[in-house]
Amino acid sequence: MKKIIAILSFFVLQTNLVDAQQWFQDMYDPNVNFFVVQQEFNDWWQLNKDSLQRENGESELEGKWVLYKRWEHQMLPAMAASNGVRLGDFDSAAYYFNRQRNHGPVERSSSAWSYIGPQDAFRIGNINCKGHLNCVRFDPFNSNTIFVGAPSGGLWKSTDAGQTWVLMNTDTLAQIGVTDIAIDPTNNQNIYIATGDYASNASISIGVLKSTNGGATWSTTGLTWTTTQGIEISRLIMHPQNPDILLAATNKGIYRTVDGGVNWTHVSAFQSIRSMEFRPGDPDVIYACSNRFYRSTDGGTTWNVVTNGLPATNMVNALAIGVTPADTGCVYVQASSSAASSTAGYNSIAGLYRSADGGSTFTLQSTPSQLLTQGSYDLTIGVSPLNSNILVVGAVTTAYSDNGGLNFKYATAVAHADHHDMQFAPGSGSAIYSA
Repeated sequence: MKKIIAILSFFVLQTNLVDAQQWFQDMYDPNVNFFVVQQEFNDWWQLNKDSLQRENGESELEGKWVLYKRWEHQMLPAMAASNGVRLGDFDSAAYYFNRQRNHGPVERSSSAWSYIGPQDAFRIGNINCKGHLNCVRFDPFNSNTIFVGAPSGGLWKSTDAGQTWVLMNTDTLAQIGVTDIAIDPTNNQNIYIATGDYASNASISIGVLKSTNGGATWSTTGLTWTTTQGIEISRLIMHPQNPDILLAATNKGIYRTVDGGVNWTHVSAFQSIRSMEFRPGDPDVIYACSNRFYRSTDGGTTWNVVTNGLPATNMVNALAIGVTPADTGCVYVQASSSAASSTAGYNSIAGLYRSADGGSTFTLQSTPSQLLTQGSYDLTIGVSPLNSNILVVGAVTTAYSDNGGLNFKYATAVAHADHHDMQFAPGSGSAIYSA
């Protein structure tokens, strides 16, 4: 199994925030204008950048600088249009910044993962930067050709099963964050990307872009918006038999096109949809979830809530879906508990559920007790395309089951923490790629 690690991304830092910096307090007060906070930080930085030291003599500045700059980067696109006023819409940047700041120490995982790269990180000044990817997708004609999307680093492609990577022509786009990828199963020159970063708001979506020449150039589709609207796409799926039909799951509901992206219909107003899948072998049936599970039987035109066998919505803060062509009626749902775990800043797994009737009813299989999550930030399921009883679940770390989720084996070797997407290689029951 291979672990795909981001080529362009960010890293996790722990910082000591006992200092009563005004800028830090005001970041969490939506009544304070963004540009006031910005000036407060700049003033504080000029006064303190040469004096702050950790006990071991190592500079503490990098952590504080990154802490603020990450928040500023997420907020800035929307602030120019509002003149810095933060009241009104949900302040997603502040929410996710606060959630990440409160993380405890990163818990490391292990399995038979191999590190592909990069060997060196890029740098911003004195800051050494690495980070994560959002998604892994395979070329429908050649499984050695893999595409990955980075939260604020564009679309990348490998033609040798992940050994080497090239950046596609995304650096000059209005938004270079890529949260999902859909490739035409009849013509791999047609590629769609969902812009932005749903998991951590490292970049704000401007909609869905399309390429008809394998990623050499890109054009907008009918699903287009500005960053000030605050819409994020979590999942972009394409009908396996009709490439003109696509569905985009967002924090504002589900959008559907039947003409290759020219026109889109807002088919559902369900909020915070984070996962969506076609039923293998029957694309009229589609599954989607937030902290609820939804099911459509007419190709995504209408949707119903499914509750039979699943936990109550007040008990969970996110769900993830896994399906497999090995058993078209099989649907797995992994639930992140809304209650805090014994490890500060993390949630436990509320349960792994399985449906045998195409998502109409579910049964609790087990509760992977050693897994921790951060809600919708890192929650994913990969199911073998050859055997529906073989699956890997990902959160902060990973776990493997070969009996349909009744029991799990937990990873123990060092690997990158936080799993956002896990995919078995097409036609393989053992090669798994994780972003």
